[in-house]
Amino acid sequence: MLSLSSNQDSGSLLSALVRDAFADGTRGLFEQATDLPVAEDATALALTGPTWAGVIGFTSSEVRGSLVVNMNEHMVINSLPDEIRARLSADGEDPAFHRTLNDWCGEIVNQIVGRAKNRISGYGPLLTMSSPIALRASGMVWGGSSATHEFRQRLQHAEGQLLSIASVTIERDLRVEEISANAAASEGEMMLF
Repeated sequence: MLSLSSNQDSGSLLSALVRDAFADGTRGLFEQATDLPVAEDATALALTGPTWAGVIGFTSSEVRGSLVVNMNEHMVINSLPDEIRARLSADGEDPAFHRTLNDWCGEIVNQIVGRAKNRISGYGPLLTMSSPIALRASGMVWGGSSATHEFRQRLQHAEGQLLSIASVTIERDLRVEEISANAAASEGEMMLF
């Protein structure tokens, strides 16, 4: 249940909250990994060479959608935690190499939606997440969706390329306010610590 604002001038729109939650989640994860800024509003970015994508779905009573994070292979490798990258085989044909990149792509989208989930839950909606999947292809092109909102971010530099697309359907774009941190959970609701 959303905490709705009683004053139309206070609170923020649910769409802005969702946009900021996904933007901050993506920026936080990749800026920590690469020390480079992640730009918003990516209108066109063609990824070259072999590309990987992590895909995950999420839903609540007010919000549903999916997150796709598409990266060229160079970005996937460069965003790996140092301890995993140190153990990574240099042989691109090694099945363990592909499993590692596949797992990391799934973990990336899982972490971003997890960050967004924690931020949004302070306003009421509790997102349920699907299991992530990873795809590998050459030159993926992402078209439009039937979602009511689409939030894109990009990162392009010498260390690789990234395109993040959150396609979100919001049933009613309501004004919301933060719920007190001490508010008791409803029966069956999960508390996040």
